[in-house]
Amino acid sequence: MKKYFLILFACLLFGCKDKYGSWYVKQLALKFAIADTNSFFKLYPKDLIKFGYYADKFIYWDSSGILTEKKYVIIERNNQNIDPMYYISIGGIAEMSSDKIKNYFISWPNGETDTLFADYKRDDSDNNKNNCECSHPLVELKLNGKSFSRKTNYDINGIYIFDR
Repeated sequence: MKKYFLILFACLLFGCKDKYGSWYVKQLALKFAIADTNSFFKLYPKDLIKFGYYADKFIYWDSSGILTEKKYVIIERNNQNIDPMYYISIGGIAEMSSDKIKNYFISWPNGETDTLFADYKRDDSDNNKNNCECSHPLVELKLNGKSFSRKTNYDINGIYIFDR
């Protein structure tokens, strides 16, 4: 019972009302995956992953010539038997991107580096729709200059799948 109360409390705390008065959970993280699980594990070996915990020294952005670590990165597992099963969740990226930080670097544990371009915009056009600045629509998303191949709907905001 405690779990349900905490989930409800979190939804109300992080939720927003749209212009029609219905509640929705704001976009808290960008979630993406590599289409081929074997390719993912070549980049990030499975034995190094602590599922559901923050992954340190993994994603960075350039802040005036200094690489700054993105602190809220989690590698998660989808238990719904949907391919791909493993995805990366980057918290707070919508807010950062809407404030002009659009380019990120993924420093994989195997030594390879990918670039992630995430372009979100702040939607201030309708204060009733966006009364708590929850709306940061995604304009463009690319991994190494290529758009995602598909988007799944098994998360409230979707998970973007890339072929690598």
